[in-house]
Amino acid sequence: MRIAFSGAACTGKTTTLNAFLQRWPKYKTPTTSYRQLISENKHSKNTDKKVQQSILEFMVAQQKPYTPHDKIAYDRCPLDNIVYSMWAFDKRKKGFTEDYINKAIGLVQEGMRSLDIIFLTTRDLMGPVENNKVRETDSQYIIETDNLFKAISKQIQTTGTSPFFPPNDSPALIELTGTTEERLEQISMYVTPEGDMYGEERLAAEIEAITKRKDNELLNTKLTADERKRIELQAAAEIKALKDQAVEEERQRQQQLTDIANEAAITEAENNVAKIQKELEDETLKTDQKIELLNRLQESELALIAERERVALESLQREYTERKKNAKTPEEALIIDQWYAGEKDKITQESAAKETAIKEQTLQKTKEIKSQELADILDKSRQALNFTQKISDLGFAIFKNT
Repeated sequence: MRIAFSGAACTGKTTTLNAFLQRWPKYKTPTTSYRQLISENKHSKNTDKKVQQSILEFMVAQQKPYTPHDKIAYDRCPLDNIVYSMWAFDKRKKGFTEDYINKAIGLVQEGMRSLDIIFLTTRDLMGPVENNKVRETDSQYIIETDNLFKAISKQIQTTGTSPFFPPNDSPALIELTGTTEERLEQISMYVTPEGDMYGEERLAAEIEAITKRKDNELLNTKLTADERKRIELQAAAEIKALKDQAVEEERQRQQQLTDIANEAAITEAENNVAKIQKELEDETLKTDQKIELLNRLQESELALIAERERVALESLQREYTERKKNAKTPEEALIIDQWYAGEKDKITQESAAKETAIKEQTLQKTKEIKSQELADILDKSRQALNFTQKISDLGFAIFKNT
């Protein structure tokens, strides 16, 4: 995937990019940079037409060799170039004419076709501007260019289009906000841990690459009708395979998320049971406290059984769906239906049996605690009677001896 980090000066682009490269180490950045074209006195707000044109041409040429299958990340892209050119045009800087801007837009659109995602960093929630003697630190200039970036982003959000983005062949433009770590979490919503793109955006990029290759091949005027048909059919087959793969990958991803959530739910229920069991080991507990804990333990154990039953039924449903999909005959499908019904009954019956056993166990333990309490009371009563009898006998003996 081809990713660019864009935004005004002092918005954390390079910091975010470096953090991104650490978290997604499969990505690389180009060894050469547009910055090598910039002289100190022609930087940012002091730029001129020649510098901006050179930068734009450099960026577009640099992006062309890469495909959606590569993992490349850029510090700035043609979007940055056109924003700074527009700012210069607005300030009526020499050379930045309407004709130049229109020509630049055409080249910007060409560059956009070589990107899959642009992550836009903004000044929102940022601290004061710091001077590192390389980037622009004029706060007014930074605010103005930052507003231009955000205006383009808002236009795309509200209309779905922008004159700088070619229709049907544009990268996604995603705003990043907050701290570097918060920005990385936002990026992780679009980039998988392996560095690929989630969902339809990645699929669209790959389909676009196949379509471009097909169109380029069909430009050959020497192709026969059969050869053209073969190229068309091959591209169609590749696109279908991509779509099937994307569906399966998304299904697996969703299943992984479900499995993680199920595991967490069961672990939490097991921890609740273990915690209450530990509390019941306290020998200083009174009878009513023990009974209250026993009731809580029963609730927790029943909740654990219910969670395990739910997960088992979900797993069974997935296996049933897969088997039914692969059934070749109505007879085989009927056998699978019968198997599913039997397995489902087995799971629910086992859970019901465990629930009954837990309730009976709790009732039995409650009876034992109450019986023990009664026995303790009777024992104390006997001890008191024995003590009273001893005192009485002692008093009688004393009286007799007098």
